[in-house]
Amino acid sequence: MTDQRKLANILETYFSDAHLLWDKLLQKHLKESPEELVLLETLVKLPRFKALGVTPDALYDAATACSLSKLKFDTTGTRLGRIKPFVANKKQVLDPWAIYVASEEGLEKPYTTEHTIANLFTDLVGHVSFVHFPKDQYGKEGFYGFCFVEFDDESNVEKAVECMNRYEHTPSAEWQDKYPETVAKGDKLYLRDRWLYRTTWNALREEYITVQERLRVSKRQQWEDYEASAATKTKTQRTHQEYAVGKGMDLSLAEKTPAYEKGIIALVSRIHPKCSKTVIHTFLQQSNVSIPFVNRRKGLDYASISYSMVVFILPLQCHVRLTSPKDAQTLVDYFQQHLTLQETNTDAIGKTAGADDGFQTVTVKTH
Repeated sequence: MTDQRKLANILETYFSDAHLLWDKLLQKHLKESPEELVLLETLVKLPRFKALGVTPDALYDAATACSLSKLKFDTTGTRLGRIKPFVANKKQVLDPWAIYVASEEGLEKPYTTEHTIANLFTDLVGHVSFVHFPKDQYGKEGFYGFCFVEFDDESNVEKAVECMNRYEHTPSAEWQDKYPETVAKGDKLYLRDRWLYRTTWNALREEYITVQERLRVSKRQQWEDYEASAATKTKTQRTHQEYAVGKGMDLSLAEKTPAYEKGIIALVSRIHPKCSKTVIHTFLQQSNVSIPFVNRRKGLDYASISYSMVVFILPLQCHVRLTSPKDAQTLVDYFQQHLTLQETNTDAIGKTAGADDGFQTVTVKTH
């Protein structure tokens, strides 16, 4: 190892996340500068450089020759700092340095902890500084087959995605020639994982949120159209009846449009997205009430979006008509007292929900 490479390694160690987490003095020096840069004259006084008798010029030459992928100078060349921002209490990855990894079958043991996953990706691609497991809908953090991995060097992000992603993707000849060992490791592992840039994942997330909002607005519009249609039918019925009475006709012989009594329409939520009318009907009749009609219109009650290898399916909502407001309330009360999950599209019985499944249980409310 050359003297310059040795000095560069010491420099990179001093500026690494692991070292800065406990080196409060160096953190203080970084915070003294708006750009988080430290004078070379200050760095040479650090214990390891001081023991070697290193000069500012020697540090400059070593960093310039070996460390410009991780460290940067100011315009005068007298101050040195990290390219990647330092975050003391990190809870999220830094987007430009991170990738999203989702395994089709889930990473197998022992690669289910932050430590083992960091070691795996360090060996496959390059040094990993942080692994993040997103929280689930209940606020619990754990590994569910996907995670975010942050690298020290931003160039490793592109290297990881282009060389290791095997989901409907094969590394190009350019990347195979550039990093043959990395590509070979991916081939040896028979990977089928999705490796995405974190920025691509962010775009997918925004797309998903947009679709959810569009469907929410569409559902609201459907309900408003239904109410307007019901009001029109009621008005038409009254007109027919008034005309029949005015002509002395028997109301039973007059053309009438049935008007539904208030409180007999219910909205059922969190049914399986691909559930049929028959299954919904059987599932709801567990409450021992009659369900004359299920308004399950295919294409409107659920939707899916596929974008760059990721598919999102949104939950089903549908309207049902009961015989009376009393039956409607009985249906509401039943599913409030019996918290039930519908696990498949053919499940007509359901599964009793646990303490942490409240967000996924079937709900019923009247309008």
